[in-house]
Amino acid sequence: MNLPFTHRQRPDRGAAEPMLPPALRRFAISLVAVVATLVLGRFALHRFDAPVRELAITGTLRHVQPDEVRAVAAPLLDAKLFELDLDAVRNAVERLPWVAHVRIDRQWPARLGVRITEREPFARWGDSQALSTEGVVFAPGSIALANTLPQLGGAAGRELEVMTMYGQLADRLSETPFALAGLTQDARGEWTGTTHKGTSLRFGRDNPVEQVARLKNTVLPALSRRLDAVQRIDLRYANGFAVGWRNAADAQTFLDAPTPAAAAPAVVPGATP
Repeated sequence: MNLPFTHRQRPDRGAAEPMLPPALRRFAISLVAVVATLVLGRFALHRFDAPVRELAITGTLRHVQPDEVRAVAAPLLDAKLFELDLDAVRNAVERLPWVAHVRIDRQWPARLGVRITEREPFARWGDSQALSTEGVVFAPGSIALANTLPQLGGAAGRELEVMTMYGQLADRLSETPFALAGLTQDARGEWTGTTHKGTSLRFGRDNPVEQVARLKNTVLPALSRRLDAVQRIDLRYANGFAVGWRNAADAQTFLDAPTPAAAAPAVVPGATP
């Protein structure tokens, strides 16, 4: 039995259109948006960017002069605001001796903000330099440092060590006649302190803090009668200390006087090792 065969032809709707996956479609839309933003931003910068016309200097300035800042920054401002090399400007300003840190900000349309943090002097260093509270040696220029600042000194790279040692000694000797006005460490590593009365304390290469007890318990009782006449105390002896006097008469006076029992370790008047 033959069944009838029926053929129905589909109407031609044309080729099927390819469909992008949703994730890929979102990525394509985002990419177009980013490109458009960049193009518009570049156009806006080109259209509205202008050369720097103002330098806004802020910060608590006691030693840094605004004119100094403008002078070192001016050669680097020959560009539009958003084309400036901010690192170059920052480095130039930070080379000023009293400048510790600098923050640079672009302030549209044509101003550059310069916020300065000054160095805080901790001590006088060597013959003519200063030491900041961050342990940085710098030249103070024509600015006179306060005489109340301690006088420190040492080899390059030992600034923080000298600073720390001074702090420890100054704290321990503050209530004694040996209160420190200065401390140095020479190239051989030997420590020498100076009291507010001008007496030199030679500690040697060992940790000076370990000599504090001897200064208080042995040296001070032995020299208390004539301490103002002492120019130098040398603590580099294992079993005693040496004394340098301001003049020969003071040394003779000390020798002629009865020796206190507390001065058991050897005292060598006038020794200059």
